[in-house]
Formats: sequence, C-alpha cells, structure tokens
Amino acid sequence: MRMMHGATAQELMYRFENLGNNCEFGLVQRRCGAEPLGLFRFASTSAESVVRALETGLSDLAEPGDIDIEIELSEHTRKQYVAHNRKYDIRFHTGFSDDQGAPEKVHREIVRRTGFLARKLNGVLSAGNKILVFRSRGDDDSVAMRLGAALARIGPNRLLWVAHARSRGDAGRVEPMAEGILKGEIEADSDWDNIALETWLTLCERAYGHWSPLSSGQAARDA
Repeated sequence: MRMMHGATAQELMYRFENLGNNCEFGLVQRRCGAEPLGLFRFASTSAESVVRALETGLSDLAEPGDIDIEIELSEHTRKQYVAHNRKYDIRFHTGFSDDQGAPEKVHREIVRRTGFLARKLNGVLSAGNKILVFRSRGDDDSVAMRLGAALARIGPNRLLWVAHARSRGDAGRVEPMAEGILKGEIEADSDWDNIALETWLTLCERAYGHWSPLSSGQAARDA
C-alpha cells in the first residue's frame, strides 16, 4: 500500500476539498476509496463563479428560485438529473436518475442538500483545515490569484491550482505562485474519462508536503 507522509492515499484524499472546475478530482478521491461530502465535489463551474459565490459567503446558493433541475444528455437508458444554479452558472450532479422521482421532488432534495453543503464548506474555509483544489483548463494565472485572495479573506486557506502541464515532462511539478497558492501541472488529456491518477497522487503528496502537516483532528474524515 502506497504511503504518503504517513498516510494512505485514501487518508490523504480526505485532507483535500474540490472547488471545481468539474468532478475530475472528486473521482480521483473515489478511486482512492475516499468519499468526502463536498459542495463542489461533483460540480461543473468556473473559478470566477466560485469567487463570486465565496464573496457572498455562499449564502444564496440554495435559493430555490435560482435552481433548475435538468436532464443530462446521455447515451444510457437511465437519464440523470443535473441541478443548475442559474445565478452562478454552476451545475451539480444530483445522483438521481429520471426513474427515481419527479423533478419537483429532486428539486426539494437538492435545495436542502445544497444549503447543508454550503454551510459545511463555510466551516471548512473558516477553519482552513483542508487544501482546496481547483482544476484549471486554460485559465490565466491571474484567475488563480483572485481565487486565492477570495479564500484568504475567509480563513487561512491553501489553494492547489492544477493546470495543464507545459510539457509531459512537467506533469507532477508543484511550485509556489503566491503565499497560500501552489500551482500543480498535470497532463492536458487528464479528465474524468482519462484520469491521470498517479500524477494526481504526486501533486497531492507534494502539496501536502509543502505546507505544514494538518493535525489529526483536521484530517478526520467527513461525516
């Protein structure tokens, strides 16, 4: 079993929180046997949308009137429901298929769940007890700086900004961008259909090693 800083891959994954831009890192956590509850773990969003939501304290993400329940286009027989927050243009995988209830029922559950997860994330950010991950896809580095600044205004947070590697030889590289922000590089073709798991583990191991280790209480698994 691979050990990283005295932790298994599964244990290490609980020390990170996905902020977007899609579910790739959430699936990395799943590959490692970790299933943390997270607002953006299975969401599709932009860094700018996350910044805007953070600036309001995530207070209005669960407004019922801003959330639509849509059917995700799929080749599978069972169509999946997706929740779309129109105000921030954030899409959340709901975990419900169209044979598990009417959209109205799913809407009520998603509003409740989103409110709970927003409050939970606020607690995480206020404590600064996890490393936040954002998977960039061509964003300018200035966007990372804005996201890092928004996180710093809430608490002592640390951001791992994961961008396309400049070359395949750079995949796995981690370097500081600013105080509280690290830039990691990963293969450009890494995505939820083609996850570069070993590179992700290297990035997380190096990011965790760069900052002071979290306390055992902070590293505890989510309920």
